[in-house]
Amino acid sequence: MNFLARIFGKHNKSESNQSPTPYDVSEKPFHPEGKVSILSSVNDQPTTIELEGRDARQLMIDLQQVARLDERLKTLMRAQQFHEAAECGTAVLEIDKRIGDEARIAADYGNLGNVLMALDRFDEAEKIIREGLRLDVAAGRKLSIGIHRYNLGRIYSKRNNRQGAIEEVKKSLDLLRGTAHEPTVRKLLSYLQNE
Repeated sequence: MNFLARIFGKHNKSESNQSPTPYDVSEKPFHPEGKVSILSSVNDQPTTIELEGRDARQLMIDLQQVARLDERLKTLMRAQQFHEAAECGTAVLEIDKRIGDEARIAADYGNLGNVLMALDRFDEAEKIIREGLRLDVAAGRKLSIGIHRYNLGRIYSKRNNRQGAIEEVKKSLDLLRGTAHEPTVRKLLSYLQNE
């Protein structure tokens, strides 16, 4: 017997470049041996994943836990408690890996990369952001690719690699033209070019 559960994601664009609220977890009919579909949204790009044979109760626990941790991560970032935010971001990533939502996993890598950048751990931040970029390139998620490129540009800028920063930010701008992110990208590009 198959039951379909849809859990709709939300994206609060004012929070950060890449910090979606993962799922609106509401009471839905599940069947422990059934088929569960999750509809989530990262950067307003819907993605659907199929989870066969999952324990639906564990899935609900994971979804609720990641929603709480994602809110905690935002709070920690606003409070500039970056060490705690790194731990929280790692926990969100691990749970989303269990859930299997590739778009969320890629966004989690971006979020964790931003936390590591705030801690001046640029090598780790670049590695993590590149992993998110790899996942988004494989899936063709243009908006998310542009955001990862923007963040790579920020890393290069902080490392005083002006040319590398300009190249990444230009790639980002090409992908983010006409989006809410364009003014932010243009501002950084202008700063880098006039430095």
